[in-house]
Amino acid sequence: MALPQKRMTESSPQERADNQYAQALELLRQGKQSAAIQGLEQAVRMSTRQDAARQVLIGALIDMGRKDEAIKNAQDGLVEHVAQPNMAMILARLQLEKGELRPAIITLERTLPYAAERTDYEAFLAALLQRDEQHKQAVEHYLVALQKAPDAGVWWMGLGISYQAMQRPAEAQEAFKRAKNTNSLNAELSAFVDTRLAQLQR
Repeated sequence: MALPQKRMTESSPQERADNQYAQALELLRQGKQSAAIQGLEQAVRMSTRQDAARQVLIGALIDMGRKDEAIKNAQDGLVEHVAQPNMAMILARLQLEKGELRPAIITLERTLPYAAERTDYEAFLAALLQRDEQHKQAVEHYLVALQKAPDAGVWWMGLGISYQAMQRPAEAQEAFKRAKNTNSLNAELSAFVDTRLAQLQR
């Protein structure tokens, strides 16, 4: 006689959303993307905090070239639950692809308090700020990232670019040298750093 009660407890909204998500993942594995997307959309509607389903949905939409829908879903997800650094980075990249630099920066800044341990997040925000010629802010974020990842040559290079733009040649030269010393730059970036160092040493 306990079976009916068990069935009742298994049909909570969250469990139905989880089941729908699992079915959609299976459809994705079978290569049935359109059906999977429909299932993922249903899972998200069933539970607005179905963050995993929303992230998979966004990835599937991007794979199918439906980037505007992906952007809308990422925006909705961050409205529901701002503490999602991965989703914020995905949204910022999609906005950047559309030429929306300032909105991408705003997206990252809103979720920054929840990305304290993410050096890649700090460096990505620094790179966008640099592109927007907000070099002082870019330097601040590069320095935070480099405290935790001192061997990231590309980030030292970014720091040097912003220091040079701020007319701080000594700091720029030191940053470019640190970039070279990591031995992590490819040939093209290494040549770029050599050019910048030559400019600063004139």
